[in-house]
Amino acid sequence: MSYGEILLEPRILALLLGFCIIAMLEPLLEVRLARHLQENDALRWYWNILASPLLRSMLIVSFVVLGYPTLFGLVHAPSLRELSVQGYLSFNNLVGVVFLVTLIFPWIPGLGRHAELVLPAQGLAATALLFHWYTGFIGATSATPFPGWALLGAIAALAWLLHRVAQQLAVLVGQELDRSWHLEGSRLVLLSGLEILIQGPLILALGAALGRQIAV
Repeated sequence: MSYGEILLEPRILALLLGFCIIAMLEPLLEVRLARHLQENDALRWYWNILASPLLRSMLIVSFVVLGYPTLFGLVHAPSLRELSVQGYLSFNNLVGVVFLVTLIFPWIPGLGRHAELVLPAQGLAATALLFHWYTGFIGATSATPFPGWALLGAIAALAWLLHRVAQQLAVLVGQELDRSWHLEGSRLVLLSGLEILIQGPLILALGAALGRQIAV
């Protein structure tokens, strides 16, 4: 399957839309928790440092896992159950790796200040690890989970650009919604969803590039 076929596959489109909606619930949850977080320093620390990043990590991992094997442009592939039974797949390990990316990313020189790159980095880590497990299962020793610096650079540049596009769309549409429906904070809700909807295809681009190494 080509990248275009992957992106337009009904199941992938449904995943993008579904996870976009789920991501939009996060700011609403934070608003509900705001009063309790302000009154409890320990709870605020737990939410900001552990709970919120962990929930986002689980969201990204779920997107990658549910997108398999179409994520790699594959029509026929061992099931997730087969990978799990043989010890090649662990949802907990995937979440752990993605969560670790979230924690160490701010400390990476030159990249740490670009928060918009965290989501793509999480998706790339989960996709690469899942591909590594898949190729290990089928014995494709020549396939590598590293797509090359050129593709990574292109994904980083697009992530930065698309983040700016998402910000502008969220501001324009959010202001109109706030004015028309007498709401407040629509921009944050929209931005959270748009990050998934706009940057999700970057994760699919990596999957497609990795999958081209396998002739299935």
